[in-house]
Amino acid sequence: MAIDPAAIEAGADRLFTLFEKGGQADGLPDACAGLSVADGYAIQKSLLARLTGDIERARVGYKIGATNAVARQLLNADHPFHGSLLADRCYRSPAVLDSARLNKLAIEPELALVLGADLPAGVDPHTADSVAAAVADVVPALEIVDSRFAAWTEVGLPSLVADNGVNAFWIEGTARPLAGIDLTAQQVSVARNGVTEHEGVGGNVDGGPLGVLAWLANMLNRQGEMLKKGQKISTGTLTPVIAAAPGDTLEADFGALGTVAVSFR
Repeated sequence: MAIDPAAIEAGADRLFTLFEKGGQADGLPDACAGLSVADGYAIQKSLLARLTGDIERARVGYKIGATNAVARQLLNADHPFHGSLLADRCYRSPAVLDSARLNKLAIEPELALVLGADLPAGVDPHTADSVAAAVADVVPALEIVDSRFAAWTEVGLPSLVADNGVNAFWIEGTARPLAGIDLTAQQVSVARNGVTEHEGVGGNVDGGPLGVLAWLANMLNRQGEMLKKGQKISTGTLTPVIAAAPGDTLEADFGALGTVAVSFR
């Protein structure tokens, strides 16, 4: 049974306050007890309306979380989820972020796909092969994840969904045409303050980045929405989540795709 509309708005109100003023809560209001994943998306939709003023250009695209088994285990999730990339929280590399704006510093190197065409409903279902023709460019990226919940790995999937998929910021590198790039074989190495700590590959996300894109296209179609030309879709971390501290610089080297860097002051 879905929670009622008043509970949806109460959940969105609490999260909006935390987005605007900072800090964390133990959870959503008591009225949201027993919420489902669908309820989580309803809260997320209401939260995003507050954060964007319902202006379409304020949304750059989407992030997808829990796209591999390691991430799902960390978050106690049994399937992926999506949130939105917001224009005022997206930066070009190299970026410098104020640590005080974050509850915790957690970084994920990701491959993002830029759509050159819409992916509407009517394809049942979209597949990695069918979405490939709609992708124009690939962008190396870093997602900075954060949560408005103190025990964010324990609150459960519906609350993570409500919290805009635990997105905080997104740092993008230079877009390059997808043609000729093997996304599943694409490598990345991540260095902290010049010392390499993690390495990964595009195939570390379920079905590769194109498989993740197909999952999102199908999910949005079920929710009465669709992916549109020009949107950017960040397809999930290629390495374990990387914790950072104030003063750190993280640089992800994607080889021929270039580097993406963020520093925390």
